[in-house]
Amino acid sequence: MIYQLTYTSEAIETLADDDIYAILKSSEQNNHQLKISGCLLLYNQKFYQILEGNEALVLELYEQIKRDPRHYNVTLTATSYAKEPLYKDWGMIFQDVTTSATDPEDVQQFERTLLMLESLTEKTTESEIWFWREIKKELVKKKVIVH
Repeated sequence: MIYQLTYTSEAIETLADDDIYAILKSSEQNNHQLKISGCLLLYNQKFYQILEGNEALVLELYEQIKRDPRHYNVTLTATSYAKEPLYKDWGMIFQDVTTSATDPEDVQQFERTLLMLESLTEKTTESEIWFWREIKKELVKKKVIVH
């Protein structure tokens, strides 16, 4: 069984592109060796992440992540087990619309893509459900989705 862990956190105001690239580089190197995969999203200064792999290794990584000074209010939202990893062979994916999409049309396109991914993703575990629920809540807050 694959262990999954989902959390959210808030990026510090001074988070720079160099910080983001350092996170990505570290994630790629370490997670590949540990056979941990997942998805990391920075949206509206908030991190959303799902990690999956060996339970002890994911929990150890999460403890390291909680101590990272580049974010705060780290909140564990769900843990679960899956038969197979959702992000198999992906390593770590990342999208930051705050730095890579300065054009409002690009941001809107990214938000539409998030909605499409959320609707197409088969959410079979508690972690997957929470990951997409948290992202959807942020889209509702931004009035991308109207309830």
